[in-house]
Amino acid sequence: MKKEKQGETNITMTSVVLKETAEELNIPLEKVELVYEALTSFLRKVCSFSSFVSIFLPHLGTMYLRMGTLNKKIERLDKRAESRKLSSREKRKLRFLHKKKKILQKYLTNYPRAISRTYHIKRTKLATKSYTGFKSLEEIEKFQNTRNSK
Repeated sequence: MKKEKQGETNITMTSVVLKETAEELNIPLEKVELVYEALTSFLRKVCSFSSFVSIFLPHLGTMYLRMGTLNKKIERLDKRAESRKLSSREKRKLRFLHKKKKILQKYLTNYPRAISRTYHIKRTKLATKSYTGFKSLEEIEKFQNTRNSK
C-alpha cells in the first residue's frame, strides 16, 4: 500500500484500502466495494443468526463467541422487554440468543478449556519479541513502509 499521511496512529480508512485494492488489481472500485459489503454482511449474518461458537477466517485467525458478550446482549434485550414491548425482530433475536447461549454452554461443558485457554485470547504477537525478530513496533513499521514503497 502507498504511504499516506494519516496522523500519528497510521490507521487506514476502509475506503482508502478499497481504493488501493481496486487500483492494484485493476478492478473497478464498485466491484471491490460490492465484494467487501457482501463479505461483511455475510459475516454479520453468520455471527448473529447461526449456531456457530467460532468462525475461522483464513489469513486472519479465529473469532470466538464470548459468553460475557452474549450475556450482555441478552440482558439488554430482557431489560428492554420489561420497560416496553419488543418488536417482532427483537423477540426473534432474543429467542435466538437464548438458543445460542445453550449451545455455547453445552460446548463449554464438553470442552471446558476450549475457549478459556485458547491462544487466540493471549497478548498480541507484536508484544512477543520472538515473533517480531526482536524489533520494536517503529522498526516493524519502517520495514513495512520500505517494502511497500518498492
